[in-house]
Amino acid sequence: HRRMMRGVAAVLVMMTVGSRAADLVLPAVISSRMVLQRDQPVPIWGTAGAGSRVTVAFAGRQQEVMADADGRWLARLEPLAASTNGRPMTIAAIDPQGKRVERRLDDILVGEVWLGSGQSNMDMPVHQYGQDRALNETAALTHPALRLIRSADTGWMAAEPVANRNFSALLFAFGVALQRELGVPVGLIEGAVNGTPSGAWLSQAAYAGSAACSTEVARAKAVFDAAEHERQCAQRLLAWSNLVVKAAGEGKPKPRQPPLPLTPGASRMLVGSLYERHIRPFQPFAIRGVLWDQGEA
Repeated sequence: HRRMMRGVAAVLVMMTVGSRAADLVLPAVISSRMVLQRDQPVPIWGTAGAGSRVTVAFAGRQQEVMADADGRWLARLEPLAASTNGRPMTIAAIDPQGKRVERRLDDILVGEVWLGSGQSNMDMPVHQYGQDRALNETAALTHPALRLIRSADTGWMAAEPVANRNFSALLFAFGVALQRELGVPVGLIEGAVNGTPSGAWLSQAAYAGSAACSTEVARAKAVFDAAEHERQCAQRLLAWSNLVVKAAGEGKPKPRQPPLPLTPGASRMLVGSLYERHIRPFQPFAIRGVLWDQGEA
């Protein structure tokens, strides 16, 4: 009986492996309604079963690539001219056993793609600018040649009133004006977070390899007074402790611990943390440029 059950288990494992061998997974940025950057090679990527042959076809362009041992694959279509004609893209994977899986993406445009990032100045959505009548009137319209994506976890959206109201006001206004001026589709990628320090938006590699950053940190260290730093930290913690005791005695909520002075080269958030969460997942999507707005931290 045990031998029979082991045999059944082995068959189930083999069936499971076989059923997953050609699995085809695409990142959220590769989705229906996306805008592809014109006049540049077009990277399309994802994962499939190891050793699968993956074929990407769009607008008369086609490329076949092989998924590596980890299942990762990257195809680059030849550059495309701008087009307001929404067209489909098919991505098919065939595993070494011959199983085929296909994904179809619809309503894909070709034009200009921009990424907007930074802190609150970039993150503030349209609906928080109620006093800006022109902006809100524009956002109340549907813009067929404008497409939006807000995070690395969601796909592309049509620029319709509900989506417009919740999108970055700065990036949306830029995109509307750019689309009207150029007369080609525009795709807008938003990766911004309110109240965040610039160091978190750098990749760790960029920070470590930056001569400018190294020079500034060295200058700060040269005049850094460790004893004074410790004194300031202790002073702030003592004042906070006294407030905690007072709040407890009055039955009030515990006050938040105050931020402590930073040492040279330190950031209030881990260097690279927001870059990894909000920027890297979009790579290597082809873009024209970046809008950056961060002036307070």
